[in-house]
Amino acid sequence: EKKGRFETQWVKGVGEVAVLRENNYTMGEEMPNQAAGRGRPSAFNRPSGRQVAGRDFLHEERCLVCWKGPLGGGKRAKVCKEAKGGKEASSSKDAGGGSQRKLGLHGELRGCDLCPAAFHLRCIGMAEEDATAWGIWACPHHSCSTCGRKAAAAGGLLFRCAVCPQAFCEDHLPAEALIMGENERFQALGAAHPKQGCYLLCKTACVKKSDKLGFGCGEASASAAAILGATGVDTTSSSGGKRKAAAQPAYKRDERTAWEKLQPGATKALAYLLRQPAAKLGATATAGFRARTQDANNLTTVELLHDLLFDSELTAGAKSKADRLAGLAPLVERLASWGGADREKGQAEARDEAAETYMRLVTTLEGLRTYQLQALAALIGAQRLSSQKGGEGALPSLRLTPVGVGLQPKFLASVMALFLSTPHEYALILDQRAGASDKSSTELRASGDPGFLVNTIGSAPLYSRGKKMVVRGGQLVQPKPPPLPSQPQYRPIVQPKPPAASSSSAADQVDAQLARARAAALGGAAAPVSQTEVERMAVGLPPGWSVKVSKSTGKAYYVSPSNQATWSRPLPEQSPEAAAAAPAAVAPAAA
Repeated sequence: EKKGRFETQWVKGVGEVAVLRENNYTMGEEMPNQAAGRGRPSAFNRPSGRQVAGRDFLHEERCLVCWKGPLGGGKRAKVCKEAKGGKEASSSKDAGGGSQRKLGLHGELRGCDLCPAAFHLRCIGMAEEDATAWGIWACPHHSCSTCGRKAAAAGGLLFRCAVCPQAFCEDHLPAEALIMGENERFQALGAAHPKQGCYLLCKTACVKKSDKLGFGCGEASASAAAILGATGVDTTSSSGGKRKAAAQPAYKRDERTAWEKLQPGATKALAYLLRQPAAKLGATATAGFRARTQDANNLTTVELLHDLLFDSELTAGAKSKADRLAGLAPLVERLASWGGADREKGQAEARDEAAETYMRLVTTLEGLRTYQLQALAALIGAQRLSSQKGGEGALPSLRLTPVGVGLQPKFLASVMALFLSTPHEYALILDQRAGASDKSSTELRASGDPGFLVNTIGSAPLYSRGKKMVVRGGQLVQPKPPPLPSQPQYRPIVQPKPPAASSSSAADQVDAQLARARAAALGGAAAPVSQTEVERMAVGLPPGWSVKVSKSTGKAYYVSPSNQATWSRPLPEQSPEAAAAAPAAVAPAAA
């Protein structure tokens, strides 16, 4: 028996109240609507956001109306046979956008900002003056040719002709139209099949045109062959009786590398970051990253970030919250070890890997909801740099603040994709200083640069109130002054002392050594000279000299034949007169 959505409960003081069954749960249980959401496809498996012309896909090189290429630069564009009305083309210069956005001036092709279709301005009745006034321009394929309704107003689907600019809603779909499904020609240029579009051949003339140009008809190939046969076109053989060769595709494929697909602003930023030392996400995110990732309130955001970087499906799992919290620590460690593109590879390989990672991240992030982008930005600590004017005569100051809720989602997606593809502290900051760049905001957006700090740090260094600043740990700090060069230590030049003239012989030195040995043995006190030492000291004295010991000091001294006392041992060659002229020793008190 199927239960209803409501059930009746008794509330004290109120009575019977109708309550939704999905709201009838206790505080310890998971909400029924959350439990029902478990097992759904991951948010990152959904189609990404709008593709960007020039970055994600190329435009065709022929007009979808007249099937001719550019009409020649500089000269006034000729009117195509299929063109109806329109003003004269002016000779104004191209207003910008570069190769990423073709405006169709001077007879060139105007590319649609939403699909690979391209047109001459005259073929669709648009003047060159109007071509520069549009923001995002949608070609005739994005509205019904009969009623003018967009896909959102026409039931969510438009049928677009593959070889002409006609498009139809379901109410005005021609009866003779052949449904093709997908357009292989546009997909070869890098465009994804639109969710709100289906391609067809709207009339017999378009079927003939497709066959003449060598295009396939997709799911309508068999029907197209039958129509062509009914109109007299031989689809099996040629006039020579030989089998008709298979038509070669009359369109080229997007063979650019990932690095070549990048817009100029992203190319410049990634080139700067690839020259910096490799770093990890945990070391380059703002302070408190680990604490934020370990917070239970950020569990879903951590899982989203893990799905984004490692192509997992944690957000699509059916685990309970307790099991998810139990496995949070390994997720945090894996996120902290993320290093983006491998910079140890060759220059070309590292560039392509960084470009592929950036393109994958930016397209996926653009497909998320705004609140998911803001939660991811708060988790990794994305910031904006602004300048504040001081009072009269005061220098401006700098300030770093969280990105908050005022930033456009596509700008936020670009900043986070740049940081996650090549982690670096400066890649996490959006520069919004006045005058930081010499380009206008429109030119920056056209080049794919929302204001990367790494693109302006070289031309506009960080100065706050006249002091140079750097970013460390998500904060503006003054750099430490470089150490002063080491000065050579001063060492005065000391002249060596000349050797003292020896006034004693080797025997005197032996006596001095014996005296020092006695003093050391007795703890510094002088010991009386023994009779054995006296006899030894007397050996080799000149004739008439003798050795005596002082009773007061216990030291030995020498006495000459003329009864002169001296502490110095006389030399054998020394005469009595010369020895008497030597410094006299203090006469002992009692000899």
